[in-house]
Amino acid sequence: MSAPVRHQRRNRAALLALADRLVCLLSDALVGQLAATTTERRLLISAGQQRHILERRQLVRHVDADLAATRIEEALKAPRYLVVPQRLANVWEIVGHVASADRLVLVALELVPAARSKSKNDEWWVRTAIPFGTGKSKQYRGGGRLQPLNRAELKRDAPDGNS
Repeated sequence: MSAPVRHQRRNRAALLALADRLVCLLSDALVGQLAATTTERRLLISAGQQRHILERRQLVRHVDADLAATRIEEALKAPRYLVVPQRLANVWEIVGHVASADRLVLVALELVPAARSKSKNDEWWVRTAIPFGTGKSKQYRGGGRLQPLNRAELKRDAPDGNS
């Protein structure tokens, strides 16, 4: 079996082994700036969304679920903008900076209310995460679609004082 075929099979096996997982805890300041009415802070990502993100390989060059989740967490620890207008109720698009890759990433978050969730508790889920390049940034800025988040408030709320 050739090396490329082995690599492709290993990637496929890694994608199939994915499970729902905790990405991070959202800060009180970020949830407050979204004006979301929940005390839930755990952000989850489904196996299906991980597969989607990794198959398209937009956040990482190789199939690495840990690295993709780390980049999502990093973007949400350094949020810069909220995309407006909000297109769907309970879905927010946040543009954050990923210092380790020196790039912006758009992360769409969905708040699933307790009445619709399997756990019967409010749940935050990652809907998608994609790179937010210079072209998209200029387009959104020109159209007035990027609302700056209050970074001073976010920084005060960060556990280590950094954001």
